[in-house]
Amino acid sequence: ILYWPTFALTQSPHNLWLLQLNQLSGPMTTTAVIVAVNGLIAEAWVVYRRSQTRASMTLFSHGLGLMTGSITGRYLVGAFGITAIAHLLGLWLYSYSPYNYSPLDAENVITTASVPLNVGLIQANIPTRIKLTGQGIRQAFDRYTIGYQSLVEEGADIVLMPEGALPMIWPLDRSPRHSIATAIGESKVPAILGTFVPTPPSDTDTDTHEAIKGRDSGPLTITQSLLLVMPVHDGDDSSGQLDNIQRDDGYTVVATSRYNKIKLVPLGEYIPAEGVLGAIINRLSPIQSTMVPGRTDQTFQTPWGRVTLGICYESAFSELFRRQTLAGGEWIITASNNDPYNGAMMAQHHAQDVMRAIESDRWTVRVTNTGYSGLVNPRGETIWRSQRNSLETYLAVIQRRQSRTLYVRWGNWMTPSLLGASVVTILWASWRRHRF
Repeated sequence: ILYWPTFALTQSPHNLWLLQLNQLSGPMTTTAVIVAVNGLIAEAWVVYRRSQTRASMTLFSHGLGLMTGSITGRYLVGAFGITAIAHLLGLWLYSYSPYNYSPLDAENVITTASVPLNVGLIQANIPTRIKLTGQGIRQAFDRYTIGYQSLVEEGADIVLMPEGALPMIWPLDRSPRHSIATAIGESKVPAILGTFVPTPPSDTDTDTHEAIKGRDSGPLTITQSLLLVMPVHDGDDSSGQLDNIQRDDGYTVVATSRYNKIKLVPLGEYIPAEGVLGAIINRLSPIQSTMVPGRTDQTFQTPWGRVTLGICYESAFSELFRRQTLAGGEWIITASNNDPYNGAMMAQHHAQDVMRAIESDRWTVRVTNTGYSGLVNPRGETIWRSQRNSLETYLAVIQRRQSRTLYVRWGNWMTPSLLGASVVTILWASWRRHRF
């Protein structure tokens, strides 16, 4: 089930003052402000309409009496007051430099993790319609290899490639040989890349895997994954590696961390109620395999600490990011394809990641196939955003952070608190009515 961040998305990415409140209790904080303000305005309008006489009257004809003494006026003053207080609090939070910790950092963590990190982004712009053709595969290897080498020359510490950058099954039982792995082995600069990986039961959601295993026969079980590919010399200790993927001229390239996509796209990556509908519905995904979701307790370790990850529309699920950040994620990566979508959707996707950056108080890098790739600082400011449908590379400079906002620490505590307060208020009003 897709949980959109409700009304909070309407304020992103432009109303950064108000969005700072998401550090308190996630997107529901901004949503609560919007609902309260609009609810008071709606109540003011209802009261005004009820009190209107048959003579034509306008809101302004009530004069100062309306604004100060009437019920309608009190509702409007309340709406204005909530708006002003929310934005002033947001301005206070926004005024802190993105290079310093937020005043809402629950633990006031001060560490040495603020050393700049150079992160290379490759937007290869390979249309989905040719991605699995010979032309598309050649473009993928050429563009990602050239982009990787260019970013390494610019000084990248690590290079990112988007969701499905290599549209093939990444085997665990043998070593594929290709230009990207060779370039990583020679340059000794790690990369995080998107691909598809055969998946044993321990790496996936158990219930889903058991349901698939129960069928008489079926396609290969895979995950949509991000892999950290590390260069390791033959003499080095590569303990902790997942898989040897390339051996060339004395170098071994190993995948040391793996993140499997948790929120799969209905019909595109899995069939809802597959046991019933699987025989009559053809999946839209070009990969003729059964894709399963990853576990919700995944962590992704790099030489620069843990990273909070999201693939494609996982950006809409703030809880996924909160959980990983609480487990130690020091910066955020989102990797997406986005080719099938127009500019409006790409902008909305970027707006989702702006909120994730603010809620977590983390630098966020967005790497996509066709746009918009980007860099967002912890205040939600977009430092760089790519063009649509263009081949681009960019070297982002970020800082790792170990702060914990109230939202990261306690989650969406505001919603149950407001519900509890509402119940208490209703019970109190009922008790007073019956008593007096």
